[in-house]
Amino acid sequence: MTSKIGHTALVWTFDDVENFRHAVSKCGELGFRGTEIAGNLYDKMSADRAGLRASLDASGVTLAAMFQFGEWTAPEAAAEMCETAKRWSDAIADIGGSILVVVPGQRERQHYGTEDFRVMADTMNKCGEVALAAGITAAVHPHWGTTVETEAEIDLLLSLLDERLVGFAPDSGQIAKGGGDPVAVIKRHIARVRHVHLKDLSSDWPRLRAEGVPLNSPKGYAELGEGTVDLDGFLRVLDDANFAGWLLAELDESRYTPDRSAEINRDFLWGRFGPPKASGPR
Repeated sequence: MTSKIGHTALVWTFDDVENFRHAVSKCGELGFRGTEIAGNLYDKMSADRAGLRASLDASGVTLAAMFQFGEWTAPEAAAEMCETAKRWSDAIADIGGSILVVVPGQRERQHYGTEDFRVMADTMNKCGEVALAAGITAAVHPHWGTTVETEAEIDLLLSLLDERLVGFAPDSGQIAKGGGDPVAVIKRHIARVRHVHLKDLSSDWPRLRAEGVPLNSPKGYAELGEGTVDLDGFLRVLDDANFAGWLLAELDESRYTPDRSAEINRDFLWGRFGPPKASGPR
């Protein structure tokens, strides 16, 4: 099983540079070896790559991945999506990361047909080719509030993607929130898994949903071990496959402070895997 265990920066920030710097410092303090941010946040820091690298190095943290969100189902957006993928893939490779996480676009209607998925897969494949040329790996990440939320939608998109160009970046909590079985999904597609997000789903989610909280809300998640997802089963599938990629804890929103949330996730992971050794992959 992987020794590359980290925490995404999302519980601290989506787009604030100072909060990201704090996230990097806290990740390093807690023993996390890697993190992940939106490519848009990287753009805000790109003028000072040396400063960014120094901050990461000082904390012993790798910027393992950036994620790209966009209008994948719009054919006219393909060229711009590929240009963005090239810029961020080059940056990921330069900064020492390895993954371009491609996140389906915002869900604007209830149903998307097979042709929508074909367009999305075609553009993602092109971006995957761009990433491969930069020496990194693209991986698709289903997410709440996007065109890919359910098990059926995950299966359809993966069936249309070229597995040589785009891998799978599952998220235990996202799959559960979309009504799927995270263990069954990851088991079915384990050969394609390149990058993993680990989160739990709150036992309050059914109540919140019944009260009208929409699926495209960050509410309903929980720190690792405090929710209803079969995390042991999920991790066992990765163990059995000798998964060697990045495993990143994540929360979109927390009832705790970001620092406390990350501490709880750290305690769960160290309880499962043991604390990291003093030196590790950078």
